[in-house]
Amino acid sequence: MELDANSLEIQLSQKDHDSFNFGQNAPPGYESENSKSNPPTSSTFFRTIKYAGDTTRRSYRRLMNLGEICICSSSLLVILVLLIAIPITMIIIGAIHFNDCRLQRLIPIWLIVSGFLTITKNISTFVERIKSRNDNQTGNKILSVFDSFLTIAIIIWFICGNIWTYSNYSKVQTVDQSKDNYCHSLVFYFSFWIITSIYILIILACLIFCCTICITLFIPTKK
Repeated sequence: MELDANSLEIQLSQKDHDSFNFGQNAPPGYESENSKSNPPTSSTFFRTIKYAGDTTRRSYRRLMNLGEICICSSSLLVILVLLIAIPITMIIIGAIHFNDCRLQRLIPIWLIVSGFLTITKNISTFVERIKSRNDNQTGNKILSVFDSFLTIAIIIWFICGNIWTYSNYSKVQTVDQSKDNYCHSLVFYFSFWIITSIYILIILACLIFCCTICITLFIPTKK
């Protein structure tokens, strides 16, 4: 009887075990869950921070490169507009007020001729650069000679504008048109500030050139 009771208990325990065997659908055990989801270590944490920092730096560099491209494009656009707009404005002002400067009648003429010379110079430079890409040596020589004469003419005409404008700066009046020292304010002061701004640009270019030389000579470069 004792043997039969023991065998009955063993059979019942096996049936209970089989009834709770879910196969692949069995819920995960505590140990297996702990083994799968290990808590993050300090090295993982610092690697995550480093990755985030690298991503931020790459995004910042992209933004900086995009900003530099936009600034350069905007600067070129502004320079092109100035190179075209200023000479056209000189021609228009000189033509409209051609007889409105009794003090020095050559100032409106100076504006018109300067505008035409500047536009011609810009076109000549642009065509010369296109020809240089095509390696047309004959065309380049002709354009270089023409450009040289044009540059000399611009310099001489610029000096004439200096004489006609600066020598009459203390004499000019822009109110009474019947007087001999009358000159239209737009004609005279536009000519004055065109000439003065050119001198300012020349001084700034010289300062930048000198600073560049000083930086090159006195700041050691890393080898």
